Amino acid sequence: MNGDALEIDLFQSLTQPILLGGVPRTAAIIIWTFAAVLAMPLGFVGIGLGAGIIVHGTLAFLTKRDPHYVEVMLRHLRQPPYWA
Repeated sequence: MNGDALEIDLFQSLTQPILLGGVPRTAAIIIWTFAAVLAMPLGFVGIGLGAGIIVHGTLAFLTKRDPHYVEVMLRHLRQPPYWA
């Protein structure tokens, strides 16, 4: 070893979030499940698809700027208010 630094391979897929359509996988599943609930059993097809497309597009835009946006926002929402 003689003081040599240890090196290991770190695959890029282990450090990046899993995305579906540019949105983190869990968020995409929740968005489109909610849109399907609005569209199919309740009969609001236009509202369900429109809301799904708008929310998915917004999160895709925000995720493109910061890949960990959704995780950071959820962590922020779980924190108690500082001044309360």
